[in-house]
Amino acid sequence: MRIRLSCLAAILTFAACGGGNDVTPTLIPGGGVGSGDIDGEVNVYVIDDDTDAPITGAKVRVGSIEGTTDATGLFTASGDAVSGKQTIAAVASGHVAALWVGVNGANVTIPVGVSGTTTPTIPQAELDGTIVGWDQLATPAQNHATAGLTTYTSTPDFGGDENSLAPPSVAGNVPANVCIKAQIGSAPCAWRINARTGRVAVFTTLFDIDTKGTLTDQTDDTRTLTGYAFKTGVTVANGAKQTGLDTTQVAAGDTETGAIAFGTPPASLTDVQGIIGFDLGTDGIAMLPNPLTPAAASMIVPKTSAFPGSTYRATVLAKRTTGSAQSLVFKRGLSSATSIAVGDWLTSPTGITAAGDVMSFTAVAGAQLHSIDVSNASGRLWNISLFDGSVSATVPTDLAPIPSGSITVAVNAIDTQLDLGDFTLDDLGNIVDRLSTDQVTATH
Repeated sequence: MRIRLSCLAAILTFAACGGGNDVTPTLIPGGGVGSGDIDGEVNVYVIDDDTDAPITGAKVRVGSIEGTTDATGLFTASGDAVSGKQTIAAVASGHVAALWVGVNGANVTIPVGVSGTTTPTIPQAELDGTIVGWDQLATPAQNHATAGLTTYTSTPDFGGDENSLAPPSVAGNVPANVCIKAQIGSAPCAWRINARTGRVAVFTTLFDIDTKGTLTDQTDDTRTLTGYAFKTGVTVANGAKQTGLDTTQVAAGDTETGAIAFGTPPASLTDVQGIIGFDLGTDGIAMLPNPLTPAAASMIVPKTSAFPGSTYRATVLAKRTTGSAQSLVFKRGLSSATSIAVGDWLTSPTGITAAGDVMSFTAVAGAQLHSIDVSNASGRLWNISLFDGSVSATVPTDLAPIPSGSITVAVNAIDTQLDLGDFTLDDLGNIVDRLSTDQVTATH
């Protein structure tokens, strides 16, 4: 974290340190904190979490000072009480209310998500193509089929809606992004996907499917990953369909065996799996769709030498077979995937309670940051971030009430490289190392 050198009153003059930290208001894209410690003034911007657009007329409370944002999304609070760590609330119509506890930066930008259960419209476009050499692949053995699953690379925001777009709809039971080669009667390979906008790579994962002789029953099928095909350097514009984006198979000599060493997950989280990712830099992250488990911990992966500048990453999850408790570990920037060591896990949060407007929990060892989500059947109501080690927060329901009835209180524990006095939330997907969560239902 940023270390501020205190003024030595007996030595330094008022002119040196008594004037406060009055900085130029600066909006931080994506949200975040910066510009040094709060000392007499804090500039608070409120923006839409999906579009980064400033929100006019949002209610802001800094300690006991209240106001509304102007046309640029800005409210500035000043005064003797505005010094050091502050509790800042931001409430905007049609958005999830936000509360940041113990935040300390002269410029603060708070992103607020759209409220309710409606998924926002994600900029996207259809991409079409085939797999080069598909027709020359060997005919599958009896009761087997070859499948090619095509998708697009993700952003580092592992939970972003832009990373899980469904393929175009089709008639029949074969998704548009899947090609199937059977012993007889196979249709030509012509995959179609919907991809996020921006720079992406399109990639195909090839599998051998053993149908066990029961074509109408897929529950007993097993699949074995056999290879990959890639098309890099694709730029996607919203609504601009592209065709002819054929994926080229990675040569067998350009693959190797990757594996995950799962370590010792928390005892209560017995459902464990991990996904290896292939980071292509500006082309995004290929999360290879073949989950590994402690019982089946290896798979073939492309060599980094086939894509200069690429690295590996892994996302590993342990969760309860029932309930909501889970723990995730993120590994990035790896030069080798032959043995990806998970290391230590975070335990899931415990002691979660909701007593009126006060939300509490027991801190998770190893977490630098905790957050609380309060929701009901209509969607999220409050998102609370605790930057100062607090284990409880009082929701200012006079700004945005919590309706009476059943609520869900979810607590997230985060182990991150974040400098809590100087950060951009857009970087969060690249600096969270571990995360755990659990939730309870309460009556408000």
